[in-house]
Order: sequence, then structure tokens, then C-alpha cells
Amino acid sequence: MSPRSTRIFHLFWAATALRPSEPPGNRLAVVNNFAHAKQLDWLRDFPKDEVGVDSPRSIGESRPWLQWIVDHYDTLPEVVVFLHGDETAWHHEHPMDLKFLRRHTPRNVTMLSDKNCVWRADLPRRVPDELPGLDLLYGAFWGISFQQAFERFHMAEKFICCSENMVSREAIRRFSKPVYQQLLKTMDDHRQWRWGWIMERSWQNLWSAPTPLPDAEIIQRLKKNLAPNSFLVLRRSDDSPSATSSVQAVLKAAARCGDPM
Repeated sequence: MSPRSTRIFHLFWAATALRPSEPPGNRLAVVNNFAHAKQLDWLRDFPKDEVGVDSPRSIGESRPWLQWIVDHYDTLPEVVVFLHGDETAWHHEHPMDLKFLRRHTPRNVTMLSDKNCVWRADLPRRVPDELPGLDLLYGAFWGISFQQAFERFHMAEKFICCSENMVSREAIRRFSKPVYQQLLKTMDDHRQWRWGWIMERSWQNLWSAPTPLPDAEIIQRLKKNLAPNSFLVLRRSDDSPSATSSVQAVLKAAARCGDPM
């Protein structure tokens, strides 16, 4: 190697060696900061958008996050970090690991609660008020009830609870923008449902569960259900011997779904 080539190599090596390490792929935090009540200093220079400033408790982060996806679908970063804004919370005892948020790249979705914060086996029986929305959602995306999904996807004691997550651009784009747009419209059509909790049981599956229905069918199923229990949840399936009891719970909950939260 000539002296000139050696000098160029050394200059290049010095420049790359001194360059600060960068996260693998661009990423952005989408923080549901209701009433701007969360102190976000802990995120420091982490790129972030704040949403959900006026989102009601029953809706929580669900609609603001979905609206952000629709608004930015064509320009999504490689990794989106969906947060509530708390550095420490009941579902992650220790402070959120900012280095992990900067460096981790999920294969599809990584839930951010503590690993012992999981859904218990009796969850479907404990959330009757959520079942109309859950059965609508799982019926539209997978053609099954929430009880059937809970069994098929082995959610008990394995799936991480709560909503905060990191998700790849590819996982979000497994569904087209019109799917998310229709899901937003469905939320608006059923504002009385507890969508914050319904989506809490669904984010992990939305971006990782196998064999969803085609986008066009998902959209049509969401559109058809203009009133609680108008389809699928009343259809018995061979997937689950407990389908009948699930239907009874849904019907009972639907009678109360107009009550104020």
C-alpha cells in the first residue's frame, strides 16, 4: 500500500472509529401523553411524537396509536416504540431501559411489560364487558372468537399483558392502511366499548399471530358488524368446545354495554 493510500485508510478508520454508535435502523417513540401529564425527560433526545392528549380513559392509547399509524403509514420508521410515557409503572417495576429501546430490533413485536406480567388462564371469563369488542375484533381478523383465539394462540401465562410495545415497520404493514382506517371507524361506531382494554388484549396478536384473514375480508367483517353480536360470535366453531358459554357471556355483556363507564 502506497503512503498516500495508507494515510487515506488511517483517516477513514479514525472517522468511523470516532463516530457515535447509532441505533440499528431509524426509530420513533409514539407516546400517549394524556393532558400532557407525563414527564418525558427520561426519554431525553429519543425522537418522539406525543398523542392522545384528550383521549378518554375508556379509549386510552388505543385510538391515538391507531390514528398515528394511519397518518404515518407511508413514512413509518423501521421501529415504532408505543409508550404511555411513564419511566416506571406497575407493569414494569424497574425504570424503562432506554438503551434497550434504542438498540433492540423486534422480529415483529416485543411487549415492554415485565416478563411475569402475563394473562392468566381465566382472563376470558373475567372480562365479559369487553367480549363484544374482542369477539368483533378477533372475528374480523381471524374468524374466531376471543375465547378461541386465547386457546389457539396459547395466550395463557405466555402473552405479556398491557399495551406498551416495540413493533417493526414490516409487522405494522402486514395489514394495509385501509384495515387500520376501518378499525378506527369501528371504534367510533362503538364508542361505548372499552377499547383501551380491548386493544390491550390484542396488540401482540395484531402484529404477530399467524394466518389472519385477507385484508378485504377483514374490512368487510368490520363493516358488517354495525351492532353488537350481529355475526360470527353466534356461530359455533369446532375450535372450541366452550363456544356456547362464550356466546352467553357476550349476550349478557351486550345488554349492559350502553351503561356509562
